[in-house]
Amino acid sequence: MLRPTEQSALRTIFETGGGSISVTTDDPTVAAIVRGLFPDYRVTTSGHGAITSYGVTGSPDNTWIVEGLEQGQLRSFGSLEAAIADLEFALTTDILGSFPDHLQLHASGAVKGDSAILATGPSGSGKSSIGLWWNVNGYPVTGDDIALIDERCRVTPFKRLFKVQAGVLESANLDPSDSLCWKVGDSEAWFDPLTAGGWSDTAAVSVVAAVHFSPGANLSVKPLSKSSALKVLLAGVMESGRSREESFDTLLQLAQTVQCVEVHFGDAREAAGAIVALA
Repeated sequence: MLRPTEQSALRTIFETGGGSISVTTDDPTVAAIVRGLFPDYRVTTSGHGAITSYGVTGSPDNTWIVEGLEQGQLRSFGSLEAAIADLEFALTTDILGSFPDHLQLHASGAVKGDSAILATGPSGSGKSSIGLWWNVNGYPVTGDDIALIDERCRVTPFKRLFKVQAGVLESANLDPSDSLCWKVGDSEAWFDPLTAGGWSDTAAVSVVAAVHFSPGANLSVKPLSKSSALKVLLAGVMESGRSREESFDTLLQLAQTVQCVEVHFGDAREAAGAIVALA
């Protein structure tokens, strides 16, 4: 068993609807990162449900071992960044397991008034950058990559720190060095929405934007047909939640009843403003 001893361990506990998640380490930097990623799910003591356990241990040669990513397995990583990336993915998956009745969509989101607006698209499409601009402009957000949508087309926030390009933070007059465990040379940085517009409450979806980032592109906003909107929404369904088949009625309702557009852009701030104006 590689997990640090009780005397040396720094333990972080997250509470989910299905039980508790425990992460132990003997490295203060790792503990700070883990505690910071999901602050709204962190608790001081575990509940009475099942406990999922992970352990993180470093060595002098900068090899990092993570226990618990696979049942009975130890995984080795050549850098702390790689170890944390896999651990963060595992924690995200575990927490998302608390929402089995929700459609889980790849989308950033914010709330304007009592209406939610979503930006959906694949990795690199600019979802997180748009979400950041919504937040720094005062709009409470639902998340930067994951939208939890119930059968009534209401979105509940998934409260994980945003991960955005350091240059995007700088363009918003934010200092990457203020983010969680960032160091010079890191291309990405964590951003806490509580430092700006905060987290939203649950709200009904009114706008869905299929976003496409291309450097230097002019802003273009065009309406999507109901069939095209449904295709976009189907493509955005995550494997961790309800299946496309189970979620089809919800997806169809979104495609038919909310305003769906396609947005091409080169400036995330401009795109964020254009999508907000639709709500």
